[in-house]
Amino acid sequence: MVCWRRQYLNISNFNVGKFCIMRRIILLSLLVLSIVGCEEDAAPLVETIRSIKSIVVESRTGLQARRISGVVESDVVSDLSFEVGGRIVVLDVEFGDAVAESEEIARLDEEPYRLRVQTVTSELMEANARLRDAREKYTQQSTLHEQGFATKTAYEAALADYEAA
Repeated sequence: MVCWRRQYLNISNFNVGKFCIMRRIILLSLLVLSIVGCEEDAAPLVETIRSIKSIVVESRTGLQARRISGVVESDVVSDLSFEVGGRIVVLDVEFGDAVAESEEIARLDEEPYRLRVQTVTSELMEANARLRDAREKYTQQSTLHEQGFATKTAYEAALADYEAA
């Protein structure tokens, strides 16, 4: 078969052969597509109902209990103003609640303050004991100095300790 374009294009035999082959492939493809397009419509898909295995979940007591120790901390942190710092242990209001003047809205942990009071009380008792001891030594050195049995240096040291206490 001679390609009809051969006479008009004046192209070598090799290129003309390729053109004819391409023409044949295109015509064959169009023929196949036209035949495929004429097929009957496919039958509609039938929807199948599938069965489902279901399980009822119940809470069973006594099987397994997990106990985890730790400290729960809040994700939300709010800046509040107190006269003293500390950790909030009771929060009596929620966000957006109305509060009256002098109403307690939160309570701080009292334990650090109790411990501080105990520490200060023991420091006060220790200072009172040092004062009594310094007073007794001063009285003793004063009496001995007046009688001439103690040196002036010992008397002045006892006086300085008493005044410092």
